[in-house]
Amino acid sequence: MSQRQASRLTSYAVELVRKSPTMAAMVERLTYNEMETSTGASLVIEANSWRSARGGSSPLQIVDEICAMRGIDSALSDEELLTAKRPTLATMSGMLCCLGSPMDKSGVGYDACMQYGDNHDKSIMVVRQPTMVMHPSEQIARVVARAHDRDPLTADSEWGNDTTIEFRPDMASFIDRDEAQSCVSQGVYELPYDSERQYAAFADPSGGSGRESFGFAITYNDNGVVVVAKVVEIRPTFKPSEAIATLADICKQYHVYTIMSHRYGGSFPQEHWELNQIHWEESERTKSQIYQDSLALLNSGKVRLLDNKRLFHQLINLQVKSGHGTGRLTIDHPPNGLNDLINATCGAILLSDVAMSGAKQWERMGENGQKFLNQAFGRWRVRNAPTGFRGSYGGFWLWARNSRRGS
Repeated sequence: MSQRQASRLTSYAVELVRKSPTMAAMVERLTYNEMETSTGASLVIEANSWRSARGGSSPLQIVDEICAMRGIDSALSDEELLTAKRPTLATMSGMLCCLGSPMDKSGVGYDACMQYGDNHDKSIMVVRQPTMVMHPSEQIARVVARAHDRDPLTADSEWGNDTTIEFRPDMASFIDRDEAQSCVSQGVYELPYDSERQYAAFADPSGGSGRESFGFAITYNDNGVVVVAKVVEIRPTFKPSEAIATLADICKQYHVYTIMSHRYGGSFPQEHWELNQIHWEESERTKSQIYQDSLALLNSGKVRLLDNKRLFHQLINLQVKSGHGTGRLTIDHPPNGLNDLINATCGAILLSDVAMSGAKQWERMGENGQKFLNQAFGRWRVRNAPTGFRGSYGGFWLWARNSRRGS
């Protein structure tokens, strides 16, 4: 709810109070968004903001349009807002009431319907009914009928049908929520180093100020399934040099000495990674291309994600957008959202997938094929593509070696 909507609701409340002489006599002070009464209680209507929601005690908190709010990483985060409001209800054993029309399958509104819709928990009540059940009238019935004629899918979530009201399918989302959930290893938050594994690392750098985090992920390939072993999000504020030093230590714990990331601030990432004995390579893919290339792996069940709430929310909140004037589709976070953690993770997923593809090709060639390549390239040696190396071709890494020196 915006500040403009809050002001409008305040005017509605004032008119309702004025119609009751008893209640009108109790009003001592009135502002654009607050009504103070002689009993010491106040009615406050304000824009949804988790920053301004903290403090005070309240017997009742009503949150409007909860389904229209953004995810956990947004400035208008529904979860952050409710987290800020719940302590204000504790002292007076107050009630939290959330209202809204269903939208896409994400957010606390959707989660509550899925978790408590069929649950007889006396402390939580979910009411999910179509408009014609809540406000039956001939006039509204005509409006609902016309809405279904224009766009049945949207009308099912905005007005509902004869029996219920539906959340919209994830038509404009990057990945279906259920598909994303099937990739999560429940209860697995981090995997330790295994000497039998070959790991890859990808980073999404940040300058350390503002809202953007420094995202980092390590993955490995387990017989064709890419497994996320570790994700790290360094949230602002921080010094980039210190952040890279910390992540470089993690790389060394997993025996990773090459990292790939997007370029940020000129040569700044490369210099700091090299200072920490980690070779840096620039990703040739844009963030949108990384998402596009990783989608098939996610949808085919060839990825195992860690049970990380921020990672999951960033994944399901990615949106497919059409470029203005070009029609080119891009994948990015929603307005005011973040994608640092999921971008680093998808980048690392692709690195592990490419590395395993090269190893399988090398294995299928057999001894004769491997000998042929070594002979054909003379003093060039052929090996399996090391994880994360940008210069791989056809799944293999070719590099020059002076034939007079040891291999």
